[in-house]
Amino acid sequence: MRKKVTIVELAMFERMVPLVAGYLEAFARLDTHLDNSFVFEKLSMTPQDASTRLLGYLTRNPSDIYAFSCYVWNAALIKSIVSALQKAQPDSHYLLGGPQVMRQADRYLSPQFENAAVCNGEGEQTFADYLRAMTDTRHDLSTVKGLSFYRDQELVTTLPADRLHDLDAVPSPYLSGLFDYGEYSSAVIETNRGCPFRCGFCFWGAATNDRVFKFEESRIREELTWISKAKVQFMYIADANWGMLKRDVELTKHIVENKNKYETPRMIYYSSAKNNPSQVMEITQLLRDADLMITQPVSLQTTSPESLEMINRQNIKSSAYANIQQRVNELKISSYIELIWPLPGETLDSLQQGIANLYEAGAATIIVYPHLLLHNTDLFKRRESFGFVTRAAEDPWGEAEIVVATATASEAEFRDGMRYFYALHMLRNTRALYFLSNYLHGTGLCSYKTLLTDFVEFCKGAKDSAYVKFVEDSIETNNFYDFVNYGKATHLILYEHRQDCNELLRKFVSSRSWWSDTGARCLFELDHVMKPHVYGSTPLNVPVPSSCGLRIEMNGDRGYSIDVPEELASLCRQYVFHDQPEGSMSYSVDHRRRQYPYMKTQSLWHNASACHSLILRIQEIVPNWGALGHSMSVVQAASA
Repeated sequence: MRKKVTIVELAMFERMVPLVAGYLEAFARLDTHLDNSFVFEKLSMTPQDASTRLLGYLTRNPSDIYAFSCYVWNAALIKSIVSALQKAQPDSHYLLGGPQVMRQADRYLSPQFENAAVCNGEGEQTFADYLRAMTDTRHDLSTVKGLSFYRDQELVTTLPADRLHDLDAVPSPYLSGLFDYGEYSSAVIETNRGCPFRCGFCFWGAATNDRVFKFEESRIREELTWISKAKVQFMYIADANWGMLKRDVELTKHIVENKNKYETPRMIYYSSAKNNPSQVMEITQLLRDADLMITQPVSLQTTSPESLEMINRQNIKSSAYANIQQRVNELKISSYIELIWPLPGETLDSLQQGIANLYEAGAATIIVYPHLLLHNTDLFKRRESFGFVTRAAEDPWGEAEIVVATATASEAEFRDGMRYFYALHMLRNTRALYFLSNYLHGTGLCSYKTLLTDFVEFCKGAKDSAYVKFVEDSIETNNFYDFVNYGKATHLILYEHRQDCNELLRKFVSSRSWWSDTGARCLFELDHVMKPHVYGSTPLNVPVPSSCGLRIEMNGDRGYSIDVPEELASLCRQYVFHDQPEGSMSYSVDHRRRQYPYMKTQSLWHNASACHSLILRIQEIVPNWGALGHSMSVVQAASA
């Protein structure tokens, strides 16, 4: 009788192809002995789903061997499930793999359970060798490379397994019939493994050193076609640097051809190459033209030279990022810059000034992510030398360790850095004071940095504001770690507490010394009516009484008509109504864009996820406008 092996993947998204499980099964079954000795079951679900039904399912459907794929977002849940299973099924065997547990056996194994092991590298060869050991009655794991386990109360770690140089030695689970058509809405695909960079915060370089090995191109093309024909909606390219290789452009063209032929996938996600801006932009254009890409991420992480050196990122050219940002602006493609706070060497001042410099350079949106201290990374190994202070995220399923202080940024400064990000998210990302901030900075009345720091200090005295309460609660409870938290902030600012936020802004600007400037008041009034909406069914802002001669009236239920006095016409064309003919003083503004109506039946998590997605492609929801009396073909997004 064949023994049963259950391979469990807890993915971030529903109905995702269990690619790791597919690789493990496909490679093991190359060995006829293993194919005849085992029957395989692959399970894929989200941690949320797994928390309520996985243990019950595994208890009702027992296996001889369980294999779990462990990441920072699911490791706590897996640890609890394995602990329960070991007590309920003490004769079964358990194998843990993945970046969260590799080389961390002392954290995840117990001397009292010698039926569990940790895989310390790539899984395919080690998994197959592990199964061979399981077919022997002695279950001697000491001959299996790349394992850690307890034997006679002592932790044993075997020699490392060699990396797979010939990736095509692993059969494609897509092309081997291991996945069924119509069963999945999301898929992951690898075209290579490895990363030439050694960024200290990232696991890619830590796991694979600097060698990049490739799957054969014809195989990848067949897999891409399978994904399209299977009607998979979302595809995630798992390469560390998509666009690094010349063939990536041709493979992107193949993705587009498949989409045109089979109508799927509908969206592509990937991590861009770091030093190949021309190829990255060619890929971006291809995917954008095919409506397969919503926005271009620019993973900068930090602008501090000291920090870049400490995290081993100085070999990534800053000019490459500048070229990408300039090009996406020229093509009017949505983009957003990703930063991490706090990295070693970064100070509160360098973070603030770096963000201000990025906005001056034309950044559309900036997102600041928390610094998660990942196992097996260089920064994890050097945490003491960098003075890291960490807090555990309040996550019932994951094990995220959040850095809240470093040798160059105290915990109080960390908190102010987070407040600074929430301020820029409100004033700039959601376009609440977009035109005004450009004017203040451009005229020298108030720099971007000063405006944001002033707003942070102002909010400390506005504790009754719904926005301020949300920010302080997010920082106090670590909720900023939740990847939909910024979507919740967007939902609050642009919908749920829109009027509260409008009033907070009015009180702030009217308390500033530059408020006496007519141009500042004019652009604040235009920001008020130009501020976008994340839902298409919510009422527009009622225009405020003008103190500078603007005439703003409602035009239907989704737009405005705006008359500008002659003395402000040049100012408005310069900062808002770009490239309009000289003498234009009347404009039509239309908020009908690609927003969906607000769905009361959907959960806050669902709506916040949609809001976060929209803020990353803000150009798609800012209003269209055009000068009256001139050709309406000159209609542009207000953020152009």
